[in-house]
Amino acid sequence: MAALSVVIMYIAGITDLLSLSGVIAAAMAILFIYIEYGTKTAISVYAAVSVISLLILPDKFSALAYAAFAGYYPLLKTKFEKRKKPTAWTLKLVSFNAVLALLYVVSRYITLIEAETPAIDIMLFVMSNVLFVMADILAGQLTRLYIIKYRPMLYKRGLL
Repeated sequence: MAALSVVIMYIAGITDLLSLSGVIAAAMAILFIYIEYGTKTAISVYAAVSVISLLILPDKFSALAYAAFAGYYPLLKTKFEKRKKPTAWTLKLVSFNAVLALLYVVSRYITLIEAETPAIDIMLFVMSNVLFVMADILAGQLTRLYIIKYRPMLYKRGLL
């Protein structure tokens, strides 16, 4: 699964247009690993994918986005969703925006990448939050689909 995640991010990174989609798809692999094998294995796969992707991916932004947040977010998601919905969404959004702000500071002040206008920065934050909410909802739906439909089928066939 670690190799598959790196390959997905590599292929998505080549296109530039799909780099964040590749990061989200690679993060979904962590979710399924967590469901089947637990926290320790999921963290191990996350660490392996983070290190390998930071070393070999041509698109370092995707690798950094995975390592900084997306890779371990499925583990946070499961912890946050044990609380009431408003609290869970608040925790999810606060954690996402904290990492997004950190990535913004790193890109602007350490790597000295300048934005065209402040409006672009604001739009980046808004669109990133919209994408995050959509990805979170998708992750929840895929998890339910996997547990209800595909997991029993895989167990029945002896694949798990």
